Amino acid sequence: MDEKRDAKFYFERSEERLKNGQIGGGLSDLDYAIRLDPNFLEGYRRRAEFRYDGKEYQLAIEDLTKIIELSDEIEEIADCRKKRAICYEHVGLYWELVKDLDWLIENGFGTVTRYDWRGLHKFRAGDFEAAIRDFSEAYKMSPDISTYLLQRGYSYYYAHRYEEAIQDFNTILESYESHPLFLRAVYIWRGRTYFKMGEHDKALKDFNEELRLMGNDPFSSALAYMQENHPRDLVDDPLS
Repeated sequence: MDEKRDAKFYFERSEERLKNGQIGGGLSDLDYAIRLDPNFLEGYRRRAEFRYDGKEYQLAIEDLTKIIELSDEIEEIADCRKKRAICYEHVGLYWELVKDLDWLIENGFGTVTRYDWRGLHKFRAGDFEAAIRDFSEAYKMSPDISTYLLQRGYSYYYAHRYEEAIQDFNTILESYESHPLFLRAVYIWRGRTYFKMGEHDKALKDFNEELRLMGNDPFSSALAYMQENHPRDLVDDPLS
């Protein structure tokens, strides 16, 4: 490499090489352009694109982070945070992912998908109240999607807010027509909730309705069903 040539030269040559299918040479020039100018925003943009599209998620995180630091365009920053959140998902850095979703939501980029996504991670982390808030917002934005009600319902369950859980499960069963597999999940969750509330007859009715949908034989008691299918619920183990 010629030290007298600047980052712009190597960037432009990398673009030419990439256009001609010289991927190795093009990326080598791009790396060198960034080494010459560590604040070369256009270089980070191009390399992040290659790394992200190539599923090199850890490397893409590095470039996306640099773009976020250097850019003063909020739309670009939002796009990079969205992509970085996806990268964090792939490499298992879930709390970093949530931080990016927090920023997106707080800065006016709170789509229904992002509320749902954050809610799922809050739920998995055991922050059931935060999950309830996010699923509630997702449902408010898309009331035709019953999945958000189901997710809020089982978040209520783990938060020991059983009456509210029942309300969500009832709404699904009364207002939505769904695939039998989805309805099966609703009956299971409502039955588990009724069981926690001590309403074992209602629980058994739901458990047997779920079994009917699957073509299986009914149980004679809710306790027997719980012992076989959800024994950890009987000892109050969260996220059983």
